[in-house]
Amino acid sequence: MSLAALDAALYAALSATQWITASGPTTARPFALVGRYAGELSVDGIRETCAQYPAALLRYDGGGSTRTVDAVEGVDDTGTEAWTALVAVEEPREIDDAIAATDAQVPGALALIDAVLLALNGLVFDEAWRDRRVRVVGYAPALIARGTVYVYAVRFEARRELPQAPMTVAQAGNGQDLTSITAETDLVGPGTPAPDASVAIAIDFLT
Repeated sequence: MSLAALDAALYAALSATQWITASGPTTARPFALVGRYAGELSVDGIRETCAQYPAALLRYDGGGSTRTVDAVEGVDDTGTEAWTALVAVEEPREIDDAIAATDAQVPGALALIDAVLLALNGLVFDEAWRDRRVRVVGYAPALIARGTVYVYAVRFEARRELPQAPMTVAQAGNGQDLTSITAETDLVGPGTPAPDASVAIAIDFLT
């Protein structure tokens, strides 16, 4: 899966937590705004991005490559991609209201973090490396301006196979696909006079 397609899958899942205007906020859809964020987190940046609160903002944080060498699977170059879902609450009242409120109409940050986890943690996506799902890495306060805005960062990782240049016919050589293995194992041990106790093993690979 391309990086853009994976980002789109995450954004679509997060967008499902935005409330529908006709029905208002619910436990499953607590956010007034789902959007994107880029760059360093700041009060001004949040205010410029958030037209409504509470908000969930998806930010791509970059990735890193890992080379895995496996006797069966061969060599895999995979990318570990990172995103952060920024949960923003505007609350001029008490800290308890901003953090711990459980009212579906005016949820606190902790309830909103759980809503993001429910949407993204364990998300299945196409071409994941060895079928690994999106996984949460951690969550913590990211920007606290008491009496104004409270922002928490929920960090996720996804591992995918990285794009690579195709191998030409010349580079691939004249090798043939392995179609079968035939072997024999001695059940008694070496040096046993014939006829000894042995078992033939034949493995055919489906093509």
